[in-house]
Amino acid sequence: MSELRNKLEQTRDAYRAQRYPGDLAAELLSSSRRRKLPIRGILATIGLLTATAAAVAIWVAIFPIAHHGPEEVAVVEPGIQFVAMPEFPSDVPLIPQAESVGELGGMPAMPAVDLTFSSESESSEELS
Repeated sequence: MSELRNKLEQTRDAYRAQRYPGDLAAELLSSSRRRKLPIRGILATIGLLTATAAAVAIWVAIFPIAHHGPEEVAVVEPGIQFVAMPEFPSDVPLIPQAESVGELGGMPAMPAVDLTFSSESESSEELS
């Protein structure tokens, strides 16, 4: 055999000889029992957060936020003059007047669709 072949077989044998010193499966299973999630703690936290949210919602519903400050917030400076809004012109109609309906145009029509779904029509189509 060649020297390279001997080296490869020695390396393979050394690799296959490596073993875990113990029972890996038993160690993994036993460590997972130690790492269980504290279900009671999680449920207690969720319950506490839910109760707190409910208490805040009830508090806001019973005691609404009080308005502090003056009733009128807008301040008008004496130098500003407000003018009245101009009136809408009376010669402009709000609704366009037309002599005939055709002048305005008609509503678009929806296409006709046959929505009858019966077994008789399907069977007669399949037979022909």
